Amino acid sequence: MNQDESLFALPAIVSATANLRRTDGSCDPAKIQNLFGLEIAPSAPDLQQLLKISSLLVLNPDPDNFRNWLHTLNEELDNEPPIALINVGRAGVVADLVGDILNNRGG
Repeated sequence: MNQDESLFALPAIVSATANLRRTDGSCDPAKIQNLFGLEIAPSAPDLQQLLKISSLLVLNPDPDNFRNWLHTLNEELDNEPPIALINVGRAGVVADLVGDILNNRGG
């Protein structure tokens, strides 16, 4: 497990995203779709990245605040809102930013 994977495996983060997982621990596309307000295919390659992005809920568990963050311009993303990058298949860039945020806050 690399450092990035271990960050997203921290108990607080796993707990904050537990309602986005199935009983077997896999991502639940319908629940992630609801949180992000996106249409997601069950086999979407970015599903795991979206779960990592949702780890931001550990800092503020309010889904409405999370959705507001998704639609807010972000300097770290060249003044694009995170949702714009997610919509063009660049969820990994947003997941990396979330990892940086969580690392800087002590995870």
